[in-house]
Order: sequence, then C-alpha cells, then structure tokens
Amino acid sequence: MTTTTIAFERTSDIARWRRCGYAGVEMECAATVSVAAHMGVPATAAFTPMDNLAVGHTVFTRSDEDRRRVSAAKNAIIKAAVASTIRATNISAGSLAGR
Repeated sequence: MTTTTIAFERTSDIARWRRCGYAGVEMECAATVSVAAHMGVPATAAFTPMDNLAVGHTVFTRSDEDRRRVSAAKNAIIKAAVASTIRATNISAGSLAGR
C-alpha cells in the first residue's frame, strides 16, 4: 500500500489495513520506480522497517537503542542496494571513481 500521508493514520485505518493483510506502508518508492521505468533508467529500492503502528511503535516512541538499530540497518541496506545496482547495471566501482 502507498500513502501520501505521514503520521495521520488513525488507529481504525491501521486496524483495517492489518485485517486486509497489509504489512506496511510505502511512501516514495512506487513513484520513483515508475518514473525510472518510464524513462528507461535502471532503478533499485531498499526498505528499512521503521515503525510498527499495529503495536504503537513509531518514530515518535523510539528508544536510543531503537535509533541505533535502525541506523545500522539503514546503512547495511543502502550498501547492499548500491552494490546490487552496480552489479545489475554492469558498472564497475572503478569506472565511477573518475566521475
């Protein structure tokens, strides 16, 4: 599911989405990948779970340990996504160094 809202979901919305089987809300990637496909440009996406609204865990309720774990996960996912994109587009890391 994609939504343009952030932090405006009502408890009833979250419960309904959960009953329907949705596991998450994606906000930007669908549009980015659609535009890239239209333009014929390779694209990749990486997702880091940030919140679990079904149990009340949000960006606003994170502990310092949660923040450290999310930051480490984001960094690892970004590195993997970049490496995957380089492999998929047959661009060597060395050829990018001169740009």
